[in-house]
Amino acid sequence: MGFKKAANPRSAFVKIFVTPDEKIAIQAEASSAMLSVSDFGHRRLFGKVAKDRYSYHAINDLSALTQQLKDHYREGGGRHEAELQALLDRVGVAIDKLWELP
Repeated sequence: MGFKKAANPRSAFVKIFVTPDEKIAIQAEASSAMLSVSDFGHRRLFGKVAKDRYSYHAINDLSALTQQLKDHYREGGGRHEAELQALLDRVGVAIDKLWELP
């Protein structure tokens, strides 16, 4: 069992010249996004979001906070408004992290 063949596979090669510092920066951003330089460049050039590791952390934070909200609701029945508001504020911060991404 192999990879599914793409309908329009990437077969053309593009070469660009950058400075050594630019190359390091591109490689660092690609690595941070957990992508190859080729995939990272393709996504950036064609308007696709090249999510970085912070988006994954924000998504994980939202997932954990959602579970905490569910647990809090079940346990307290809405009696602990200050704690609930604090959790909602943390959800807002996690959502803001996602909006800050390129």
